[in-house]
Amino acid sequence: MVGSVRSGPDALCTAAGKPHRPLVFRREVEVGRNMKEARFYITARGVYEAAINGRKVGDHILAPGWTSYGDRLVYQTLDVSEHLVVGSNTIEVGVAEGWHCGKLGWHGGRRNIYGDSIGLIAMLALRDGSGEERILGTDESWKWAYGPVESSELCYGEMYDFNAQLSEKSTWNEVKCQRITDNLVAPDGPPVRKSQEFVWRKILRRPLGKMVVDLGQNMVGRIRVSVDGPRGTAINFQFVEVLEDGEVVTRTPRDRKAKDTLVLPGDGRAECEPRFAFHGFRYVEVENWPGKLEIGDIKGTFVHTDIRETGSFSCSSPLLNKLHENVR
Repeated sequence: MVGSVRSGPDALCTAAGKPHRPLVFRREVEVGRNMKEARFYITARGVYEAAINGRKVGDHILAPGWTSYGDRLVYQTLDVSEHLVVGSNTIEVGVAEGWHCGKLGWHGGRRNIYGDSIGLIAMLALRDGSGEERILGTDESWKWAYGPVESSELCYGEMYDFNAQLSEKSTWNEVKCQRITDNLVAPDGPPVRKSQEFVWRKILRRPLGKMVVDLGQNMVGRIRVSVDGPRGTAINFQFVEVLEDGEVVTRTPRDRKAKDTLVLPGDGRAECEPRFAFHGFRYVEVENWPGKLEIGDIKGTFVHTDIRETGSFSCSSPLLNKLHENVR
């Protein structure tokens, strides 16, 4: 790998107490007709989601995960042969602060524990029919920009604006490169993946046009939303685990607001799911939803480490079975 890339000098660091805005790194790659195999090695100082020609690479979530960054940084190896086409290809990687420089800990937490900036390390290895290999690392060929994810903090929430989509015509800035000093290691455990998806059970109507969606059980994950509304409509989603007297309870020991915001494009039905955040919740308070909320418009998705199941449990008590299902 040639080196790691970060955004330009003016965006490298964030003032104490301020979240780091997610970045999108981009580069163009030319691929010849004789390309037979392509592997993408990637990691980040933060959490990333990669796409080639607009198609997501891999099914990992919040990669590369949480680690002791001063001792090791885990990288992923992905087969991207089917993502590439003959001619010009576009690689885009969104990177958010994650555990690396996001807020961690109880009673307000602390930022920048492992570092004070977001960075990307990647290498594309192209092999042709003769076995010759071409290596493309993270260097000055990459550019960066702010994208539609305006903010994203692991458990605090994410804001996504459909009207801030990036394209080739967007303003792309020069990256700052540095030599890799991380101890890069291959994964020694399974990644985080989505495992299950389900629709809400019921809706509780609240004052001032708010609704509370009950997903039927406590879970760790996020929601996938399908919605159509006027351009610029900002829908807020407040995630909570319990209700008191029918109202959402937002008090938490870690002072986490657990709130997502989605700004609509106004050009038809839009679908969205947070990329760099997750929540522990059962109920979602929905504010400013345009029109009638239908079954399937909001779905809950379980997100967890994809550990192979080696045993099972069941008994005559439905309540105990449900408890086991929730914690397994």
